[in-house]
Amino acid sequence: MFSAYAELVLKQCKEHNLEEFIRLFTSNFLLTGESQQIARVLDTITQFYFKRQDSANCTLKSSDATYTFANAILILNTDLHNTKNEEKISLENFIKMCKKINEG
Repeated sequence: MFSAYAELVLKQCKEHNLEEFIRLFTSNFLLTGESQQIARVLDTITQFYFKRQDSANCTLKSSDATYTFANAILILNTDLHNTKNEEKISLENFIKMCKKINEG
């Protein structure tokens, strides 16, 4: 089901970056529940996103890097919007967290 939905969303957003693609993809439902469910949704999103990249202008070097970066975006969003979290992640820590993504 998510695969068909991902293909539909991809057709609508050929020029969007990964963060915009995730926002568009998840705009019709809420990612809640178990981490395994979220991981499956993110895996579907990132597989489709990575496959549609132009190999000549490819920013992300692998589907694993795409998945890891999408997870980092999700962590940052959760950190930003979670009212229970009093200590927000700093830009420096986010950059440090993402530094080894995409083969360093």
